[in-house]
Amino acid sequence: MRFLRCHIAAFGGLKEKTLEFPTGLCEFCEPNGSGKSTLAAFIKAIFYGLSGERRRRLTENERELYTPWEGGRFGGFLEFETGGKRYRAERFFSPDDFCLTDLETGKRSNDYSEKLGDEIFGLDADSFLSSILMPAKSTGVSATAGLTAKLNDLSGEVFDICAYEDAVRLLDRERTSIALYRGEGGLLSREKDKMKETEALLQEATAAGEAAACEEREATLSEARRHEAEKALNDAEEALRRQKAAADIARRREELERMQKTLSSRQEEKKTLLSTFPAARIPAEGLTVLEAAAEKEEKARRDAADATTRLQIQLARHPNGFPTADDRKKLTEAHEKVESLQTKLSIAQDFPLPSESPMNRGFFLILSLILLTAGGVLGFSVSPLFFLLLLPAVMLAFPAISTLRVSRRLAEEAAKQTAEREALNRELLLAQKEKSDLQLALHLPGEDITAALEEADREADELRTCEEACEQARASLAAAVKEREALFSEAGLSSEESPRTALLRLREARAALSRIETEINDRRADAERLALSLPQEEVTAQDRTQEPLSPVTEQDILLLRSTLSRAGEEAATHRTRAAHYAALAEDLPALRRSLEESREAIDRLKDRKDTLDKAKKYLAEAKEALETRYLSTVRERFAQYAAGLSDGFLGESNLDISLSVGYLRGGKARSSLYFSSGWQAMTEICLRLALTDALYPTDPPPLILDDPFSLLDEKNLTACLSLLGKLAKERQILYLTAHPSRSTAGQN
Repeated sequence: MRFLRCHIAAFGGLKEKTLEFPTGLCEFCEPNGSGKSTLAAFIKAIFYGLSGERRRRLTENERELYTPWEGGRFGGFLEFETGGKRYRAERFFSPDDFCLTDLETGKRSNDYSEKLGDEIFGLDADSFLSSILMPAKSTGVSATAGLTAKLNDLSGEVFDICAYEDAVRLLDRERTSIALYRGEGGLLSREKDKMKETEALLQEATAAGEAAACEEREATLSEARRHEAEKALNDAEEALRRQKAAADIARRREELERMQKTLSSRQEEKKTLLSTFPAARIPAEGLTVLEAAAEKEEKARRDAADATTRLQIQLARHPNGFPTADDRKKLTEAHEKVESLQTKLSIAQDFPLPSESPMNRGFFLILSLILLTAGGVLGFSVSPLFFLLLLPAVMLAFPAISTLRVSRRLAEEAAKQTAEREALNRELLLAQKEKSDLQLALHLPGEDITAALEEADREADELRTCEEACEQARASLAAAVKEREALFSEAGLSSEESPRTALLRLREARAALSRIETEINDRRADAERLALSLPQEEVTAQDRTQEPLSPVTEQDILLLRSTLSRAGEEAATHRTRAAHYAALAEDLPALRRSLEESREAIDRLKDRKDTLDKAKKYLAEAKEALETRYLSTVRERFAQYAAGLSDGFLGESNLDISLSVGYLRGGKARSSLYFSSGWQAMTEICLRLALTDALYPTDPPPLILDDPFSLLDEKNLTACLSLLGKLAKERQILYLTAHPSRSTAGQN
């Protein structure tokens, strides 16, 4: 058998990868992470599928480990040649699908099923990992059932070996159901326990009669003690009742005495209160009248105070009183004088001062021309020359003289009017000062004297009204005080205290008196009820006929009740035991029969247990004899490989039926586990090669080596690689390594 070609669509970290497998040694030397171990796992998955679906550890769950990170369907195909025919095995996962195709016909083949590895190699998956596939991390080599069956090379014996394991499990299950190999348990143990219980019951039944009689006697004694305790309990309860009744009567008498003392004390307190404050007896109607009189007096006092306050305010506003008739006359004359002067001054100021105007000048010019014309006519009639000489002088002199005269007269008139205005101003200032002084003295501000005088008249009327109201309030206050004093004197209240204080003391006294009287009534009613509940005589007629009992406490009652209960329980217990023992005595024949049956059952179970132990022993001897048939071939091939690879270092070896290897050192057999990791790896390589030689003497399958030489030193590595070259001439070998130093090309 040999592999031809594979295509990985997706598996672990590999995608769309196609590989050709030549005949002989097929080496893949690639760095870590390139997918060498994944390729080996892919080839195993094509033949056996993926395992460990329910395992939590990722390294044991192949389906979880090799599912691509992006998820989805994954798998591929492997083309191989076996039995003279070529096939293509396709297997995909998620969902799972398997297809085997005959490459010559191109059609689906039924030569092999989904259990391709079991049918082609004759091994299960665990046996495949222990022989054909050598992983980088050793998984160990163990004698699985598949390896044993294949080594024996008999299909019938394969069934016998598997049937052996089933038979052993059945024998163990049947054997442990009868008796456990270690500890107690099973039918035999339960039957022995049953027999012990039956023997104990039989012993109890033997003494059941005597025990029943003894228990009956004890029950009778317990009943007698119970009756005695019941009688003592009744007597004690009666005595306690009488004690409690007497104690209750004494307590009520003491309470009655305390009530009577309290009642007397409250009555004395009432007398003292009435003697010191007789007014406390006043009824509610009288108190209402007194409070109304006090409130009336307080209101009258407030009204009088308010009237007095208003009067004082009015008096404070006019400390000098109101203006008299003379004051009014003087103020009116001063006001009229000021107004007259202001009118004159206003009129004088309305007329402008005299001044030279063009009209005056024209008047004098016309007058001069008239005079000049008259003089000229007269002079011209006398002498024309004189007229001509005199005319210019007159024309120049006359206007000048006229202008001077007019200006002088106007200046005199203006000075006169100015003096008159100043005199009016001085007189007006004096009149205004006189008026202001009068207003200030009379407290009448403002310019409007009429309004000020009217306001003064109105305030004078208000003052008279306040005085009248004040007199009325004082009269009302005097009447209210007189009325209140009369009522307080009639009620017996002190007139030295304020009405409010007296009324407060009166209310407190009435409340105290009411409280005392209520308490007196309550105490009197309680005392009457308590007195009625007490017996008329110290000892009743029934108590006279009974003898006095000794004092009893509640603790005595509890102790007697406990004794009574315990006596009843003891009697019930003895009667229950007597009934039980009587029942056991009745079951004595049945117990003897049950004991005999248990002994017979124990003998049968012992015989059956011995038979099962012998059957298991004989089966183990037969299996050992069957398994030792293939050891000679494996031992021989292992010794050859070990001697060739170790150059005699490993020495004489020993291989048992469990495929455990040991070496002789110092006359003693030592397990391979005592050697270094490198020599342990050499031992496992030799053992796997020996197993494959023994498993497949003809047409060996390809070997898949996933870097198994990583722990070897240079010398041993050279020897192993040389051995690979020799083996590659006879079979196909897939050698996967991560380092060029472990490559066959590197060794060459």
